[in-house]
Amino acid sequence: TYNFCTIKLIIDRYPIESKWYMILYPDNSIMQIPGAWTKIFFNIQKLEYSLKEIEQQFLLERYKDPRICFTLSAASIGGANLRNEPYRGSQLQQQLNDQVKRYLDSDKGLKLDKQNGVLYLSNLFQMHKQTFLESEFASVLKFRNRKPEERAWLNFVLPYLSEEDAYYLEKNDVSIKFISYNWNLNQR
Repeated sequence: TYNFCTIKLIIDRYPIESKWYMILYPDNSIMQIPGAWTKIFFNIQKLEYSLKEIEQQFLLERYKDPRICFTLSAASIGGANLRNEPYRGSQLQQQLNDQVKRYLDSDKGLKLDKQNGVLYLSNLFQMHKQTFLESEFASVLKFRNRKPEERAWLNFVLPYLSEEDAYYLEKNDVSIKFISYNWNLNQR
């Protein structure tokens, strides 16, 4: 629903007109649409919801599953790639894991620089810090010497890494840096 509403938002306003006061974002970005997250409403089962309400209340706060963050496209190159199939209850766990794996395997998701001891994570991790802190990954005692959000992020990514990369993260105190989020409209 979130992704369909996002696509509708873009289609209804395409081509996107840039705003002079939004100079920090690309001209062809959802960020150029005033109120895109909070002031534009979508009718869902005879009630109106904003994108932020769908994302926060119905998905992240209810399920406290950070994998959901990697399913939401935000109509941007930096966001999740859309699947060519609907999310289904009987396949949901596999689909969520697949989405995270695909995202982290991409240049926008995760890069491990062993030579310099740096783990680069998508800025999505920072943007959804609270979701990670409220998830099961925050309470895992591995990486206990790290800040709570870093512990959650590291525990989250570990199962999606190769055995060699996971071992490296467990044995080395890497610094975490963030990959800039690409707000350009995903027109693919």
